[in-house]
Amino acid sequence: MAGAGLGLRLFDNKYGTDYHGQSFAPWWQYAREHYLDLIGDSAPDRTTFFYDPILDLHHRLPVGSQFLGCWYSSPQRQADTRRLFDAACHSAALTDDPTNTPLQPRSAAVALALSREWGIGDLEAALVQAVEAHFEPTWDHQLGEFTWGLGLGEEHPRGQFNAFLAAAEAVSVGAWTRLSAAPLVECPQVMGLDFPNVALDRAYW
Repeated sequence: MAGAGLGLRLFDNKYGTDYHGQSFAPWWQYAREHYLDLIGDSAPDRTTFFYDPILDLHHRLPVGSQFLGCWYSSPQRQADTRRLFDAACHSAALTDDPTNTPLQPRSAAVALALSREWGIGDLEAALVQAVEAHFEPTWDHQLGEFTWGLGLGEEHPRGQFNAFLAAAEAVSVGAWTRLSAAPLVECPQVMGLDFPNVALDRAYW
């Protein structure tokens, strides 16, 4: 789903094709019924984590496992994704009190990012408090780095978890949707820094 959201619109603009409409849209209609339990009005309860077409077997998990999928589908199918997201938050007990809920770093980061993307202020505030309390936000002033230790006791911060948490810090209302809809163009790059002797101290999304 990530490729469909971030890359295919570039081909639409450059080559006059519509892979997103031709490929993703029909797949999503199938997926929302067979994988995501989005048919009908009731909240999704269990969704397909993995499907084996040889055995015709769905490995189903509680909808609380869907946070990462919500991140990728949100710019493309917001109404469906919001249903999944609300159900996932309820399943993971984030709607009760995230500060007292065991949090998986990637799920918590995506939940924080999407709460900011959609302007869900109460959930955002609660998740900020939980992340501050449990994920060890740390400034290393000698290196000029801000990271989250996540209670893992590792020499280097866990990269993927930190990447999602950094995205959650940077996102604002509607930013992820705007970024996903924009054509991919060559971005300005800073090159030739003598890192870590010289480092950047500020970034903007």
